[in-house]
Amino acid sequence: MWEIDFPGGIGNDNLKWRTLIWAISEGLLIVAVAINYLPPRLYSLIFRLSIFLMMLDFFLCLIWLPIGVSKTYGFRSAKDVFTMTCEFVPNITTFILLYMFISR
Repeated sequence: MWEIDFPGGIGNDNLKWRTLIWAISEGLLIVAVAINYLPPRLYSLIFRLSIFLMMLDFFLCLIWLPIGVSKTYGFRSAKDVFTMTCEFVPNITTFILLYMFISR
């Protein structure tokens, strides 16, 4: 899907891949714990930085999504979006997703 060339492939049966994912998750855990030990005067800076990153992500999605869609498969009609099912997804998954969205 992402066209990543990793030695041995990206799957649960590859020990090197699992080690890389574990190391990344441990690094993120260390960053999350380290933020708690910062002095209180830096909390507003951390909050502003995180809000900025969320807004940047949102606006990049608004800008690049239509560009990416127009260059690949194009925009779909409402009928395609709401009634089309994927061939590689089991029927039970489609049923569960429909139930979840209808139950709201």
